[in-house]
Amino acid sequence: MFLALAVSFASDSLAARWQQAAKHTSDSLTADWQSAQAALREGRYQEAEAAYRRILAIDSTLAQAHANLGFALHLQRKYGDAVAAFENALRLQPSLPAPQLFHGIGLFNLNRPKESRARLEKYVALVPNDPQGHYYLGLTHAAQGETDQARESFEMAAQLAPRDVDILYHLAQTYIALANRIAQRVAQHNPKLPLLRAQDTSLSELVRQAPGESHERETLERLRP
Repeated sequence: MFLALAVSFASDSLAARWQQAAKHTSDSLTADWQSAQAALREGRYQEAEAAYRRILAIDSTLAQAHANLGFALHLQRKYGDAVAAFENALRLQPSLPAPQLFHGIGLFNLNRPKESRARLEKYVALVPNDPQGHYYLGLTHAAQGETDQARESFEMAAQLAPRDVDILYHLAQTYIALANRIAQRVAQHNPKLPLLRAQDTSLSELVRQAPGESHERETLERLRP
């Protein structure tokens, strides 16, 4: 009887300690999550990175924590680490939209346009009405010299966001590249005609004119939960 009571007491005591430890862990996660979200929102990206790493050290199965870590890293231009974080998020939850977009952008920034294009094609299939998806997809086509595909992507983006200056600029640059290509073909067939050039800008200029951090931050604020 005494032994049974002792075992029962020990079990109850152990259960209580486990509950207390679980509550402490939960409270710690909640505090770190709130701290991380505030830091990310306010542009304190190093603090956000540290907080999300603490969270993931406790629970590595949180897809959104991996995604938010990726955002914090991306906005510090740590693109390699950000890409890895987004891949972790997408392994856990493949349908998360924002990590798909920023995974594609990160790959583009790492000069991996083919992989970037594959990811962004998945993103625009998932979120077809987001102009930024089509815009960044256009950049990947432009980086590979795929003028016609770049034009199609930029045109779709412009239909969805007709006042976005970045989109309109790159669409115009694509039209210029196409016009120059046509002019060169005309000159080949009739060399007596003067070579008309709208502007001495090649399509490769689009890569150097890629949007900066402020543009990416605006996109992130719109997509991040």
